Amino acid sequence: MKKIWYLALALVLLSACKTSKDSLVGKNEVLLDEMKVVGKKYPYRAAAERINDLLHTSLKVSFDWKKQHLFGEATLTLSPYFYPTKELVLDAKGMDINKISLVGGGDLAYEYNGSQLVIALDKTYKRGEEYSVYLNYVSKPNELTKASGLVAITDDKGLYFINPLGEEKDKPMQIWTQGEPESNSVWFPTIDKPNERCTQEITMTVENKFLAMSNGYLVSDIDNGDGTHSVTWKQDKAHAPYLFMMAIGEFAQIKDEWNGMSVDYFVEKEYENVAREIFGETPAMLSYFSEVLGVNYEWDKYWQVCVRDYVSGAMENTSAVIFGEFVQRDARELLDEDHEDIVSHELFHHWFGDLVTCESWANLPLNESFATYGEVMWREHRYGDNEKLRKVYEDMQGYFAEAASGKQVDMIRYHHDTAEDMFDGHSYAKGGTILNMLREVVGDEAFFLSLKTYLEDNKFQSVEIHNLRLAFEKVTGRDLNWFFDQWFLSAGHPILSIDYEYTENSVVVKMRQEASVEDALVYTLPFRIDVYEGNNVTGYDVIFHQKEQSFEFPTKTKPLWVNVDAEKSLLAEIANNQSEDNWIFQFMNGKNLLDKYYALEYLVNIEEPSDKVVDALRFALKDDYWYIQELAAASYPIDENDKEAIASLKYLAENASKTDVRAAAIITLSLLEDDELEAIYVKALDHPSYRVNSAALEAIMYSNPELSLKKAEEWENIENYELIDAIGYIYSEIGGEEKASYFEKMAKSEEEYDRYYGVYYYSMFLARMSPSLAQDGIAFIEKFGLNDKGDYSKNVAKSSLRRIKMAFEGQAEAMKMEMGSTGLSKAQKLALEAEMLDYMNVADIAQEAIAHIGE
Repeated sequence: MKKIWYLALALVLLSACKTSKDSLVGKNEVLLDEMKVVGKKYPYRAAAERINDLLHTSLKVSFDWKKQHLFGEATLTLSPYFYPTKELVLDAKGMDINKISLVGGGDLAYEYNGSQLVIALDKTYKRGEEYSVYLNYVSKPNELTKASGLVAITDDKGLYFINPLGEEKDKPMQIWTQGEPESNSVWFPTIDKPNERCTQEITMTVENKFLAMSNGYLVSDIDNGDGTHSVTWKQDKAHAPYLFMMAIGEFAQIKDEWNGMSVDYFVEKEYENVAREIFGETPAMLSYFSEVLGVNYEWDKYWQVCVRDYVSGAMENTSAVIFGEFVQRDARELLDEDHEDIVSHELFHHWFGDLVTCESWANLPLNESFATYGEVMWREHRYGDNEKLRKVYEDMQGYFAEAASGKQVDMIRYHHDTAEDMFDGHSYAKGGTILNMLREVVGDEAFFLSLKTYLEDNKFQSVEIHNLRLAFEKVTGRDLNWFFDQWFLSAGHPILSIDYEYTENSVVVKMRQEASVEDALVYTLPFRIDVYEGNNVTGYDVIFHQKEQSFEFPTKTKPLWVNVDAEKSLLAEIANNQSEDNWIFQFMNGKNLLDKYYALEYLVNIEEPSDKVVDALRFALKDDYWYIQELAAASYPIDENDKEAIASLKYLAENASKTDVRAAAIITLSLLEDDELEAIYVKALDHPSYRVNSAALEAIMYSNPELSLKKAEEWENIENYELIDAIGYIYSEIGGEEKASYFEKMAKSEEEYDRYYGVYYYSMFLARMSPSLAQDGIAFIEKFGLNDKGDYSKNVAKSSLRRIKMAFEGQAEAMKMEMGSTGLSKAQKLALEAEMLDYMNVADIAQEAIAHIGE
């Protein structure tokens, strides 16, 4: 499943998932309070005991759209796993059970608590004996007594009816399922655990106008003569119950193939012409992953389906992946961002997750860390080392953001709260970077041969982390407990400090380490140190395994640069105490992207950069890789006399191939008071990229506010988050009182994140409005915090109210100081005092609203 664990974190940081413009502009504040993780010791979460082995599931289902019910018949074939048993326990959440019987026998007695069925079998069955049970039931997903709500998956109903009565304009009628972690047992009785596997057959009866999709291969599609058809799918290779799927609706079907196998894409009709741009790399991915792993794709087809109102990012249902509607992007949106990472992520799961499955949710990184690293591998193969390292860097930063928010836990953690707790930045982002380090430790050949061994040894089975370690040890002949213990079975990460001492004939690299969590182990960190001396580069392999450790290398002259962790693979916070000249040399001469990027990050944050630093930043504007250009353009210390840099930024604003770079250059140029630049911004308003449009809209906000407001009003109804962000910001800065209605409209949007942005920018807008208007807005935001059903609505409301409170307190304090100045008449002071009291009253009302919303 693609994550989307970082959506929650993105709301905390108002970062990558919603808009990339924040990093360019630096104008948005933290949207929510930091997430706090309770340091509670949870019970041990063992893998589920295998009492009965589920061998095959046969389902026949039909639907009542009005009631949002599923009518089901299930025939389950089982056998005792090892010990004799006369009882069968099935997960079956919120169902009406009409009948349970033994196939070929009579009815069976059972007990049902609304969550599990305990069925008394007709006799004691022994290992090797098969039996089949028939169940007739009604699934009622909207009538569940408890739906926990998740982070990666925002609901756990299992079965979803979208626009069931067809009354919502511009929204298709659909039915789809979401099984992970254990929600498929809402729509069919099963043993809903990841260490269970079975084959399946499912027949869906639906209206003729609807396509009906499921796992495996198509067996039949029969017209019933009553306006419905019955579609049967079968999968002969066993997989976990959480991977069962259905998707029903009207879709445009775009046919593709790989080695004669169906690789089709299903989107809404308006995206039919761009479906290949969204999913078209899939056949090449299938070839690459099969080749690099040495294990062919095992399943019957590979279909990808986009649905409305999906509760996750995407889900790796075997042979039939479901994606949220956000993946559907028109040609203009695809200029700014595609979702190729998600496509590769879900496909890689078909080896890591579907073919070989974690035996318990404690071992989820065996699914998600690999899928995340599959993104890295595809980028490397398709686009080169720069894109590989960019993804590694982004994953590191994603994990560090979660760690900074207070969550640092073991990767493989048997003491977790619920299964949903495992779907986080550790299982995804941290795990991906750990696998990248493991690849560096053992080398490419051993890494990929170990993956092949792991897959072949455990094909169609469930695994735990030690299965992976043993595969690597089998191939390499090395004991790798040290690596798995410190990275997979321990919390936190190392924090490193590096100092340098130069002598006449050597350089001494002095390193210190501490752990990011208390009572953590001392890390063993193998890496390479490159010493740059004249035109020569000498590499040294070292192992840093003590709290403090020094490495001395012979030199003939003082090195120009000493590159610690030359491959830039360490997952560590590093304080590299090298000189400014070293940082400049690193940027100009680094061998890989992260050499240059880390150096550039340091240089752009120097408050008063020297001429040499500025020269390096000018050079960065002309780099041949867009990621470097973007950072340089977004962070350049622009000055009206720096004609060379201005020329470079103008060129990038008008000609850069990546819209990220164009937008960054436009925003930085807008910091200059130069009327001649407005022509660039006006031209950018007509660019096909929404990202460039948004930057231009902000750039002209002060030089031509009338035009900025006019274009913002024209674009209000465009459903693009970049424009929504820009319009909200512009109205909050220069919009008049009449724009209050826009923010309140946004706060009532069907889209959860649009509502959050509406409230966020409303608070910025109200902070500069009159006390009376601010009071009305506070009442609205308070009501939003109390009634909105979003996962983070309370936090968004409270942080927005605090922003208003602080703004009015600040203005009241300024008035108080002004009252103390000389030269004011008594009447003026009384008027000022009354105004000050009005502002203080608004601050008090905001505080009361915060308290009313509560936790």
